[in-house]
Amino acid sequence: MANNYWDNCSYYESGKCPQPEAIDRAFLIPQLLATSEVEAIEQICLTCGKYLDKKRKHPRIKRPLQIILLRGRKTVLEGDVVNISKGGVLVKLQNWVDFEENEKVTLKIYPSQIAGKKTSTSAVKVSAQVKRIEAQKKQLAIIFLSEIDR
Repeated sequence: MANNYWDNCSYYESGKCPQPEAIDRAFLIPQLLATSEVEAIEQICLTCGKYLDKKRKHPRIKRPLQIILLRGRKTVLEGDVVNISKGGVLVKLQNWVDFEENEKVTLKIYPSQIAGKKTSTSAVKVSAQVKRIEAQKKQLAIIFLSEIDR
């Protein structure tokens, strides 16, 4: 018990610890825990700080990118990119329509409003698939299925 990592852990003190119940037990009643359980908690402490430090603190985009989501032939939805990466995008829709997970869609991504009007030459078009649905926030997590067409 020489390495009580939780004694000086800023994540534990600030309430950002991913395993607060386990750390509470080790902090408050370590003498009642088995040695193997204390060692497991110490291992949690060693890895969680590294994970929380590497976690992205800011969105990947500075200005919102506008999108048009094409669903089938008739449904056209507008929205904004919340976050984007090489493999996918998180979008927030202006008007909500119910989606199903794994539903295939086409996504057109436009530059921000500051960059100018929506034109077909400025759009980036990609085939995509809905992976996560957050109806209350009007957000969809979408993965790219094809290379980006310009």
